[in-house]
Amino acid sequence: MAGIGDTISVSEIFIHPLFTGFRNFFGRSNPHDVGIIKLSEAPADITTYAELPEAGFLNAQDDLLKGKNATPFTVVGYGATLTWPPPVLNYEETGTRRSVTSTFKALLPSWIQLSQNQRSRIDNGGTCPGDSGGPVFYGNTIVALTSWGDPLCVSTGFYYRIDTHEALDFINVFIDAN
Repeated sequence: MAGIGDTISVSEIFIHPLFTGFRNFFGRSNPHDVGIIKLSEAPADITTYAELPEAGFLNAQDDLLKGKNATPFTVVGYGATLTWPPPVLNYEETGTRRSVTSTFKALLPSWIQLSQNQRSRIDNGGTCPGDSGGPVFYGNTIVALTSWGDPLCVSTGFYYRIDTHEALDFINVFIDAN
């Protein structure tokens, strides 16, 4: 069993069969940007797991997403870091898990758009190059995956919603099998 900080190899990768790649990432289309990695062994130190949302979870949170008392999202990644001001990307510390909070901007059928403009709010961070596939949490619930955003990490991040029937059906096949 691997401990915290140990590297665990991946035994299999599964990509959603309807994944369309980057050609359909913009606008309201659904690129099915979700996949599953199967680890070669289970980490020894995992004591709690994040919750998966029910279909439509984010739609039902509408009142909690907006306003000055809105709950921030936690975005996790392993890619570059950003210091502000001015925006300076650092690619030298890759492999280190980092997280930031980000505030709600918009909800689309397949996407949630979050602000990562640190000038608009202290700690309003987001994702950078290399963070793709990282989870986005709303409380203890994983609600989205990092998909694409501003290459300089200072404006907007787009995250693929996993609270859709298409994403949850794909994920649940692997949960049920294991």
